[in-house]
Amino acid sequence: MNIPREQRQQPGWHVDGNGLAGAMSDIFGRDITDAMGVCNFCGNRAAVAEVPAYNAGPGVVLRCAECDTILMRWATTPISTWLEMPGLRSLEIAMQP
Repeated sequence: MNIPREQRQQPGWHVDGNGLAGAMSDIFGRDITDAMGVCNFCGNRAAVAEVPAYNAGPGVVLRCAECDTILMRWATTPISTWLEMPGLRSLEIAMQP
């Protein structure tokens, strides 16, 4: 389902990346909300915690706050997780002390 950007930006349609910290920890094995991503389309650099995250559908979609490009999306089934990062040029995850 392709919902127009103006409608997605209305209150209640999304949370920030912090709202999905637990789900991302399940996938990456640690908290990555402080990881810095670079949008492949516009070059915007932002922490995962700051990007709009949409989780009302069967999966989760994280979009660039500047240009609306899909940065990351995933869906989990009972037997696997499907993960795509089509809009990320890079994802910098700092080493834990």
